[in-house]
Amino acid sequence: MKRFNLLLMLAVVALLSGTFAVAARAQEARAYLVFGTNDGDASSPELRDFDESLKQLFGYKFYRLVATDAGVLPNNTPTTLRLSRGMTLQVTSVDVDRNVRTLDVTVTKGQTTLMTSRMRMAGGAPLYIRVHEKSDGLLLIILVVR
Repeated sequence: MKRFNLLLMLAVVALLSGTFAVAARAQEARAYLVFGTNDGDASSPELRDFDESLKQLFGYKFYRLVATDAGVLPNNTPTTLRLSRGMTLQVTSVDVDRNVRTLDVTVTKGQTTLMTSRMRMAGGAPLYIRVHEKSDGLLLIILVVR
């Protein structure tokens, strides 16, 4: 009986340490710089996984990929993703609680900070960040962490 209890306790400890290791390990962050417009004939094929959500959230008919970048996202360490024309996205994973990741996000263009915010992502769902809207369309960033 003592041997069974010891084995059970070791199994629980192994399971718990594996759970914490998954939550604590660095993941990949991928950012997509996207331009939404009503002009054109089709969205970029690279955005097919996001196309319906983009149409529902922002209302434009077409979405064109402008640039993309990816990097490793360790906990509590800033990761800079370089997008087009001097635009960067700096992401810091500050907390992971169950299936929700808290991120500090800063969008810059050159030396100008366009936005700084603390955001929460649930379960690997993409994060959509509105950057700038003009009369002919919308510039936005899609952030995916896996």
